[in-house]
Amino acid sequence: MPILIPKALQGLYFLCEPIADGSFGKLYLAIHALTRQQVAIKIIDKRKLGGEAFRVRGEIEALKRLSHPNIYSLYHVIETDTTFYLILEYVPGGELFDYILHHGSLREPHARLLFRQLVSAVGYSHSKGIAHRDLKPNSDNTYLDTYCGSLAYAAPEVIANREYSGPAADIWSMGVILYAILCGCLPFDPSRPEKLPKLIAHFILVQKGQYVIDESLSKSSRCLISKMLCVDPEERITMSELCKHPWVMEDWGSPIDLLVDNKQVIFLK
Repeated sequence: MPILIPKALQGLYFLCEPIADGSFGKLYLAIHALTRQQVAIKIIDKRKLGGEAFRVRGEIEALKRLSHPNIYSLYHVIETDTTFYLILEYVPGGELFDYILHHGSLREPHARLLFRQLVSAVGYSHSKGIAHRDLKPNSDNTYLDTYCGSLAYAAPEVIANREYSGPAADIWSMGVILYAILCGCLPFDPSRPEKLPKLIAHFILVQKGQYVIDESLSKSSRCLISKMLCVDPEERITMSELCKHPWVMEDWGSPIDLLVDNKQVIFLK
């Protein structure tokens, strides 16, 4: 069935197929009418945003400030009375979430390669004064083990609704992601306390920092995860320390350079 092209995009882009569907809009693979370049177009319905339109504008301003091999580029923005159209770099290869679902846990060398790219991108963003605050291995509304969405990756201080440091919260979220790619599951599983509602159980586990880790993983990887999933944000490993942690440097021999450490940019598929 042909996709109806919105008036604002007519003559500029052809919509090919939907990539993802979220609460506020959809993401499409598209082709530029003149250059035939593939792009991704995020179409966001303002009417569904309510008072959250400022978040979209914040995302736009952040993307304008960032230029990094592991962060997709924002090419253009079209705004109408009812809709935002974000013309983005199309990045093939799928999502990390889907890769984990299909392949399970990754061997440490492969996990390290992916994780170094994540750290490089997030650390670069921090150097520009931008914290992500919603890191997870997918970009839409699905998530590993469907109990609480982005909360599965949120730091204790975020869940507790306390004042928090964005960079420190990102470190926690990256720790959850590293755990997931090494273990094939999430660290804080609320299904164990059977008598408690899942969200309450999740809250308790996170606040206590209670998780079980596979002892077959290297001591260095387990040490790194424990430093990232430290409940006290003041004691949590910093980005600078993370970039030169022994596990991160293994097989590479050097810390992560937030500006140039992208000689190997790999796709998942």
